[in-house]
Amino acid sequence: MMFESVGRLLGLDPFIPWELGKYLNILFFVYQIYKKNIRFGFLVVMGGLLILIMLIKGVTWRGFFFNGTMFLGLLLTQESLKSIKFSKNELLRLLKTLLLPLFVFLGASINQIRDFQNRQYELGSNSILDKIPSNQVATYMGFAFFLSVLPFFFTRGYSRKWTSYISPSTFLFIGLLSFSRGGMITAVIGLIVILFGNIISGKINYLIYLTFFLIFSVLIALFINEVTGGNLFLRYKGETQGTLVGSKEVNIDTYSTGRVSIFLGDWETFKDNWVFGVKIGESRHYRKETEQQHSHVELSRVLAEHGLLGAISFFSLVLHGLVMFVRRSEFKPIRYLVLAIWIVGLVTTFHGASRTIIPFVCLSISVFSIVNKSVINRTIHVKN
Repeated sequence: MMFESVGRLLGLDPFIPWELGKYLNILFFVYQIYKKNIRFGFLVVMGGLLILIMLIKGVTWRGFFFNGTMFLGLLLTQESLKSIKFSKNELLRLLKTLLLPLFVFLGASINQIRDFQNRQYELGSNSILDKIPSNQVATYMGFAFFLSVLPFFFTRGYSRKWTSYISPSTFLFIGLLSFSRGGMITAVIGLIVILFGNIISGKINYLIYLTFFLIFSVLIALFINEVTGGNLFLRYKGETQGTLVGSKEVNIDTYSTGRVSIFLGDWETFKDNWVFGVKIGESRHYRKETEQQHSHVELSRVLAEHGLLGAISFFSLVLHGLVMFVRRSEFKPIRYLVLAIWIVGLVTTFHGASRTIIPFVCLSISVFSIVNKSVINRTIHVKN
């Protein structure tokens, strides 16, 4: 995440390639083989078959690294990741660590958008940063917002410090200013899942502070809406220049910024090439109306470029995450935290495909085994 987010923001390619996170996925898999940690379950077999078919069909290096590495990496490593054990506190420390590169990203973002009040904000995603698309800004900032709110739920006394509100508020500010909605909506979905898990477990002593933060967040949104001439709220309503003048209607395709059209184009490609799919990275060339746009939905890309085996693999990956949630025996707040992380990773693939390393990070963390550290300590003591 550090190499990817900061490298993209500062334009360090080719010294730090934009896709370095995906290259590191491959090195991680090779390391897993070296350590003999790979478990040959169903997902690993499907991943191996997809790689074999990919080699037979032919593939460009760019097509493979840009489109294939995250999905194939997840298939090949999910089984081995289940053996990684974390206690509750270790998991929370890991999530705090994920914020470190995002703080660097945040600082550089603030430095670049100091003139935000003088910018022209249109009813579309706004490139508030010079070297990174706004949908990726919102994806990073939404994920950072999600992570920075977690201590309110799981750290005693955290919500009583006024400084605790600075980080999530700033991440929210930059994310909303990008006008890209996917990453921010994904963060809210994840936080709702955690809130639900805490409520049904009876842990509600933080609600007064969370309510205060919610009010503060609304004030931030109102301020940005005022600065942007009311365009922020119009953007989140799904309005565009076309819908305002009456030449278009607000529908699911306009609200998703054409992602439905891309999905339907990929679906047509899948129907014509349903056995093995087309070459990785080539699906956009088979779409008539959206040929110039890369896939923004990982599911549709997988269908178009991997065919039937890809469809089976994707839904098996989703089912694997759900089964892991059902089988978990941790107390409910942590159980729903892991579910929320899994949902954030999955939903990100539906608006940002595999543009960033975030889906790989979230879906990988969601299969870790969360254990009671005191039980482990007692076991070790008995053995000794």
